[in-house]
Amino acid sequence: MIRCEWLPPLEKFKGNKLDSKEVCEYYDFLYKIFQSLFIDNNLVFKDKKVYLRNYNVNIIGEIEEFYHLMQKENQTMGKRYFDDNRCERIRWAPSFLEHYNCKQDKCMQYCHGIRTWEQIHLGRLHTYILFAEEKYWVILENRKDSYLLVSAYCLETDRRVTRAIQDYERHCNRR
Repeated sequence: MIRCEWLPPLEKFKGNKLDSKEVCEYYDFLYKIFQSLFIDNNLVFKDKKVYLRNYNVNIIGEIEEFYHLMQKENQTMGKRYFDDNRCERIRWAPSFLEHYNCKQDKCMQYCHGIRTWEQIHLGRLHTYILFAEEKYWVILENRKDSYLLVSAYCLETDRRVTRAIQDYERHCNRR
């Protein structure tokens, strides 16, 4: 992995995962970061406002989109659970929106910069912002005057990163 100067630090859990109090405190800490970055700030991408997909508030007064961004679905059980990679990178999505035009010559050796492209997914136009060296991407849904934040997460396998790069290259070849 490459550590670009604009990438925020990871928010690693430093406690005991078997201690439910420590885990709850960590999630509360992450929620405060989420609120500061995603709710209190105006997210912007290419001069357009970026909105969260789900502003619904749950029974304890937290915005549901937090859980979507921090949790991953277990395909076999059909349930979502907190994912360490997503939690640690809670600060990354806003930075990707700001630095989407980062190119390799501004950074360090072995970095191809941020790849950004648009592609239809399930009948909707999405913008993908990929940093392959970090195996992380942000997905936005394009709207007329804004974007919706669909998701932001680590691509867990080299195969998935390769497929994303191939999607990007197909897009570039169509221009």
